[in-house]
Amino acid sequence: MTYKEIVDLLGNIAGSHKMIADWGYGDLSDIKTRSEIGSDASYPYLFINPAGGVRNTTTLSWTFNLIMMEVVGQDDDFLEVQSNCAQYLNDILAHLELYYTTPQTPQPVLSGVTYSPFKERFQDELAGMTLSISFILPRPLNDCITPFA
Repeated sequence: MTYKEIVDLLGNIAGSHKMIADWGYGDLSDIKTRSEIGSDASYPYLFINPAGGVRNTTTLSWTFNLIMMEVVGQDDDFLEVQSNCAQYLNDILAHLELYYTTPQTPQPVLSGVTYSPFKERFQDELAGMTLSISFILPRPLNDCITPFA
């Protein structure tokens, strides 16, 4: 499984979830907001933020922050919004677990899953939950397959 395949998988899961309206990928500055001219940001919104990778001789690990957010209105209970966002993230983890039960699929190990609630004012006032997750893939270094003369 490649880096792009992991991002595509997370995006496909978000896209098939009946409560998640939209998803995006990139740096925090790439998060879409409704107040941007011409923006079509819809909420709840999952943003996949890359947090780096770690390589050793036998494994490759990619870490992502999954930022699930919802607009908070004046009358909204931001704790309820955070709770809902945590549930949507749990749904994604559950779907990942289901996805990796097929023998044809490479099986990364999910580790280091942490949750952090937030209430922030970007251009929209948002509340939600950030999940930090690492995908550890068995990828031993192999000079036999490198394209060197």
